[in-house]
Amino acid sequence: MSSRDDILASIRANLPRVDRPLPSVPLFDDAPPASLPDPFKANLHRMGGLFLDPPASGDILAPVRAKIVDAKIVCSTVRELPGNRDIAGAAEVAKAVGLWGHMVSKAGEVEDAVRTWLSQPGPALLHVKVKPMELVTPPSPVISPEAVVGMAVYSARAMLHGKGHDVWEMIVENIP
Repeated sequence: MSSRDDILASIRANLPRVDRPLPSVPLFDDAPPASLPDPFKANLHRMGGLFLDPPASGDILAPVRAKIVDAKIVCSTVRELPGNRDIAGAAEVAKAVGLWGHMVSKAGEVEDAVRTWLSQPGPALLHVKVKPMELVTPPSPVISPEAVVGMAVYSARAMLHGKGHDVWEMIVENIP
């Protein structure tokens, strides 16, 4: 059994026990709808969520800022939406309310932390700190032409939209 199988088995064994039926999750594999945002919005609303439509032009984060302007507590790890609480303490908050909580900031600690997190008998919080511009999968020594084109297009668009610092940060964080 692989590590992946171990993790999935642990997830299945520790599924939350709730006193209400879980929402049905539609599968779009066989016959995808004409518009994915519409069923997404409907399901999000059905689960109690709120979808904020972006404005026709201007700042796409304006609806989010307007929604949280009077919030007493805002936890955020992104520069564009600064919070008023240190999210680094999330694991401590979880412990304070009786949950298992742990924070990981080193890559070498993630596997053991995930195993411990998945082995908890009840609700648990694992906060994994990552660099915001770090690539999800490390670069391969064999780079496909599609990946090169995709990265070039992203970089060009970012530069044209005044986000050159994001491109630079991504390069610095991902190239040893």
